Amino acid sequence: MKPAPFDYLRAMTTQDALDALAETGEDARVLAGGQSLMAVLNMRLAQPRLLIDISRTEADDEFAQLASEFDTIDELRANLSDQVSRTKRVQQAEEIRTAALEALVEQVDMPLPEAIVQAQVDSTVLNALHGLDHDEAKLAEALEKQGSSREKFDTDARAEAEKAIKTQLVLDALGDDLDIQVGQQDLTERLVVTSRQYGIQPQELLGYLQQQNQLPAMFADVRRGLTIAAAVEAATVKDSDGNVIDTTEFFGKRSPEDGSVEESDLDDADATDDAE
Repeated sequence: MKPAPFDYLRAMTTQDALDALAETGEDARVLAGGQSLMAVLNMRLAQPRLLIDISRTEADDEFAQLASEFDTIDELRANLSDQVSRTKRVQQAEEIRTAALEALVEQVDMPLPEAIVQAQVDSTVLNALHGLDHDEAKLAEALEKQGSSREKFDTDARAEAEKAIKTQLVLDALGDDLDIQVGQQDLTERLVVTSRQYGIQPQELLGYLQQQNQLPAMFADVRRGLTIAAAVEAATVKDSDGNVIDTTEFFGKRSPEDGSVEESDLDDADATDDAE
């Protein structure tokens, strides 16, 4: 994944960096040497409007106090390094999730409800047309510029719809077999994480989901996440060198009594928040 577009400033003095921070505010991020922030940017866990490189400045403790909540420049740099470590942990967890999910889905051959598949395909097409004033000719022109065609677009839309629906059905069935239960804490954590991503309060998000009747969808999504975690726990996961990975570090340990997951992904969610 590539980072979102941003402006770059290589500050030559501490004052240059402070002035840029004062002007840009919360839309700026500090790069304190090396490539520590780049992993965060590449995953789009942070999307600053301005990236300020202070590696060439005489940044000191005074700068750290003015530019952050830290008292020393060493603490600021250590915090940035910690963000990267936690971001890499999130990335590795996501890679494990993806691999486990693909392995599960590939093992299952099942008929898909055509009406639901077609509805999702139609929704994809409508979303594409919505940004083009619902003009089919404009869509065809845009696809041609991308080296594609309407036929390929429709084929890809159907393939994605079938994959998404099959994934949901497989996880729902597996969740039933494993008796996966969603607790209040699981829903609360999802509300907190999602509300932070949108910059709103959890209660505000809850109200919106209730108005739009989206709480059942969130419940189902949380349950599917717990199902993946349980499936990963039961599997042997190895890295590219063949070393076995302790997945409880990423997904927690499933409680046999109630099917819930202990020590959930909240730490990973916090890593995301820290990077934003």
